[in-house]
Amino acid sequence: MTFAAKNMKPGIKICSKCKEGLPFCMLGTARKRKDGLRSCCNPCRKKYEKSYPVSKEKNQKRLCCSCKLNKRYKTTGYCENCFYNRYAHTCMQCEKPFKSGSKKSSFCSTKCSRVHCSLKAKVLFTCLECKSGFEANASYLTSGRGKYCSKNCYKIAIRKPKWDTEKALYLWGKGLSASAISTQIGLGNHTVINFLRRENLFETRPLKGESNPAWKGGVTPIHLSIRSSKEYAIWRKAVFERDGYTCVTCYAKKVPLNADHIKPFAFFPELRLDINNGRTLCVPCHKKTDTYAGKAKKHNYVT
Repeated sequence: MTFAAKNMKPGIKICSKCKEGLPFCMLGTARKRKDGLRSCCNPCRKKYEKSYPVSKEKNQKRLCCSCKLNKRYKTTGYCENCFYNRYAHTCMQCEKPFKSGSKKSSFCSTKCSRVHCSLKAKVLFTCLECKSGFEANASYLTSGRGKYCSKNCYKIAIRKPKWDTEKALYLWGKGLSASAISTQIGLGNHTVINFLRRENLFETRPLKGESNPAWKGGVTPIHLSIRSSKEYAIWRKAVFERDGYTCVTCYAKKVPLNADHIKPFAFFPELRLDINNGRTLCVPCHKKTDTYAGKAKKHNYVT
């Protein structure tokens, strides 16, 4: 280290070219040059750039390799105009020359391609789904197309099961269960059940009463089974809608309501689901009635 560098004030650095002590703001960045310089002042930098000119490729944008005027298009070596006009072709229909970006272009426009396809020889095909006849190009024979007349027929054919459905229907007609059919065909049980449901042959039994495996011979009381049934829920809603969801005695609204039987539920079984035998009451008014809870036993009702 030189004597000048030892006695250098803070914030001052020596230029690597002219060896003068200058502030940091007067010095350039610490990029390594071809001559080994790391940091130099601005006057020395300008002299250096004149002696070592920077190449045009670094400062200028990448240009098209064909026209060398416009910027390159995406990752290709051409500009956008040259990229879509690289290859020269002749239209098969109107025989006009045109350019495109593909090597296999045959038509100059969609209009020419449609006209050319309409002039091709047509062959009569039969749809595999609806069995109706339709015309298509003769090239469909070699390419394996021409099986379906429309997209709807194609979608219906794809959704059909590819296993032996006739055998499943034959076994179902004999009285076999879905699980037995699935074991004989070698498919899952749900596959067979879903197929039978689509054919409107399989109906799931509701797990109520004797069809439920937990059936104990009718242990539930009759009044509980009636109050938890759909018919009772319909009757209750009909009573509320008739009274406008309003208590009949105190005309209270937007409070907990009960559908009360005018004639007791226990003593008049034929009137349990009769709308004329029901009325809408709030909870306090319902407790004041003579038929609430066990109060009905004290009165002599004719059964």
